[in-house]
Order: sequence, then C-alpha cells, then structure tokens
Amino acid sequence: TARELGLLKEHCARGNSPGLLKELRACRPASPVYLSLYAADILVGGDREAEALVFLKEDPELFLSAAAFYAPRDGKKAALLLDYILKNAPLSGEQRRKAGTLLPQVGRAGDALALMNELIAKSPAAASLYNDRGLVYRSLGEAAPAEKDFVKALELDPGFLEAELDLAAVRLA
Repeated sequence: TARELGLLKEHCARGNSPGLLKELRACRPASPVYLSLYAADILVGGDREAEALVFLKEDPELFLSAAAFYAPRDGKKAALLLDYILKNAPLSGEQRRKAGTLLPQVGRAGDALALMNELIAKSPAAASLYNDRGLVYRSLGEAAPAEKDFVKALELDPGFLEAELDLAAVRLA
C-alpha cells in the first residue's frame, strides 16, 4: 500500500545507517516489493543515484521487479528504469529476456525486437525466445513474422502451450 511504501521510504531515508546499500539490504527481507520500488525511485531521480547503481549491479532482479510493477502504471518511469538496467546491470540471458518482454509495454517494441534478435542469435534453440519475439511482432501489428515465430517455438518445443495459444490468437485475428 502507499502507507507501507511511505513507511519504508521514511525508514530508509533516516541518516543513521552508513549508506543506501546497507539500508536496502536491511530492508529487503521484510518488504522486497516495496524495497524494489523505493530503490527504483532513487535510481530514476534520487540524489543517491551512484549508491543505487551499486545495488543495481549487485541485484538487477530487484530493479526488474520494479520495472514490471511500473510498466502498466507509469510507462515513462518504467522506460527510464529499463534503460538504466540494460545499460548498467550485468544481466543473465533470462533477465535480458524479462527486460525485453517489458519494453513493448512502455512503447519500446523496436528495442524489444532488437534485444530478442540478439538473444535468439545466442540461443537459437530456445523456444521461449521465439515466442517472446512473436509477441513483440504481434504488438507491432506484424502478424506474418509473429506467426512464423510461434510456429518455430512449437517446432522447438511441441508441447509449448503458450506458443499454441499465441499462434491461435494471431491466426484468429
């Protein structure tokens, strides 16, 4: 709730601990969701950005969670946060995929497509990546390449239910 987020911000804003990184680590076990939002707010516009970037490099998943929260609510903040994440965090392939699935939600489908292409080039046997790229194509209104990617995902993983549903949706549209 907004009240809990306010309390968390107040707790973490107190000057009685020697740095944001320590504060965030101390807060995290109790409220990971609120912590991720607070840390993201600091990263996006706070005066302690350098400290937040240290934490981002240590725990990018925390910031991806905040981006996922903000994507449908505040696209501008989510887009800015995703930029920070993609430029500054050492992301795993799965974390890059998560970021790629969020980009179309904030009006950045072109960037998502480029990221999915990069990921597919590195892991051409990953059915989920073809399905994700198909979703990006569909968000761009490009049914033919979307259908091709859903079919490819099913060739790689014939039991991939999500790809079956996405293929059916694009064919019915």
